[in-house]
Amino acid sequence: MLRPTRNSGNPMLDVRNALLSENDWRLLTDEVVQVARAKRVIVDDLVSRGLTMPLPDIGTFSVEWQRMTDLDPADVSMSMSGNRQTDRADFNTDSAPVPIIHKDFYFDVREILAARQGGILQLDQTHVAMATTLVSEAEETIIMNGASNISWNGTPLYGLTTHPNRLTLTGSDFGTVANIETTFRSMVNTLLLN
Repeated sequence: MLRPTRNSGNPMLDVRNALLSENDWRLLTDEVVQVARAKRVIVDDLVSRGLTMPLPDIGTFSVEWQRMTDLDPADVSMSMSGNRQTDRADFNTDSAPVPIIHKDFYFDVREILAARQGGILQLDQTHVAMATTLVSEAEETIIMNGASNISWNGTPLYGLTTHPNRLTLTGSDFGTVANIETTFRSMVNTLLLN
């Protein structure tokens, strides 16, 4: 099935090369958005807290950022002259691959023509919902666990639970109520110290 393209600077779909009408695409898009919103818990949490980075287009293979080291503590003395130590922060570049998460499906030309006989889109939206659910689930899984099969320039795609610099803590058995409080206090202290 031919897909619509976006006009640069124009959010309207350009459906000149598509078998589906503009209204058909809008209905399919509405279904995608509705299903995705219901399934994206972690993604929505990150977006709502401003922890995402807009990308210019799908030509972005990786994102880069810099980490800065800290400076040594300030000098305390009775004189400004003498043996002063200079300091400078180091900047290290990190990166992460940006995968494309997709699930292709199609409508047979015959299905499309049969749906058109009624004058409105009567295509079964099940494929749209199922494909969207699979994409949303993959997003959530990648955020938590990364994707071991994805790397770019030698950099793997880590998740929250697989990043080498993640904070880990061994907790106690939650079968005892006192252990729950102790474990969570320890977790909060670990986060505050790092």
